[in-house]
Amino acid sequence: MKKIVLFLFIFYTNTLFAQNKTITDESQLWLGYFNQTRLTDKFGLWFDIHHRRRDHLIEQNSKNFVRLGFMYYFTDHLRFTLGYMYGNHAPEDGQKVDYNEHRPWQQLQWTQDYVGFRTMQWLRFE
Repeated sequence: MKKIVLFLFIFYTNTLFAQNKTITDESQLWLGYFNQTRLTDKFGLWFDIHHRRRDHLIEQNSKNFVRLGFMYYFTDHLRFTLGYMYGNHAPEDGQKVDYNEHRPWQQLQWTQDYVGFRTMQWLRFE
């Protein structure tokens, strides 16, 4: 039984190494800025912006996103946001023009306090 298992392991390993792979090396730089501003006890504003570049980090624009949203604070640790996102996608592999994207989004965000630090998590639907 041990010989069969060893044979199968060696055979399977040789099969994996025999496959041809195409490896593509692409570098990207992602920059983002997030802002949450509380206006009252129950309401606030969300703003985030993202800029992405590709091909050696600086040669080509890739994507830009801007999100705006209105936040409702259920508690200090639980928030709901409803907003609008504008995205611009630069041409990629074979595309000739860039395109814009408009979409609504919503998210549920919660924080948890621990001794010495806080975690923040969210579920976002776009």
